[in-house]
Amino acid sequence: MVFVKGQSGNPAGRPKGKTLKEWMREKLFNMTDEEREEFIKKVPESYRWAMAEGNPKTETDITSKGESIIVDAKTLAIAKKFEEELKETLSHERKLEP
Repeated sequence: MVFVKGQSGNPAGRPKGKTLKEWMREKLFNMTDEEREEFIKKVPESYRWAMAEGNPKTETDITSKGESIIVDAKTLAIAKKFEEELKETLSHERKLEP
């Protein structure tokens, strides 16, 4: 698919039906307190606050005061490798949690 400026990449729009967020909210709503407690025990602690309150607001300027950030291919490759290693580490940590 070739990107065309001004043309939607999804002309049919979002598929009909519940979003994952809506589906999960309904599932949690219909659980008993005991089921919810068991579910939340499986969620990594670092995600529990975000689930309850949302992610904190960030004030970090990552655009260099409106200027584009130019990333060369080597830096991008390093960033992608770091991201993959981080995902692997987090995945491993989740498996270790009781």
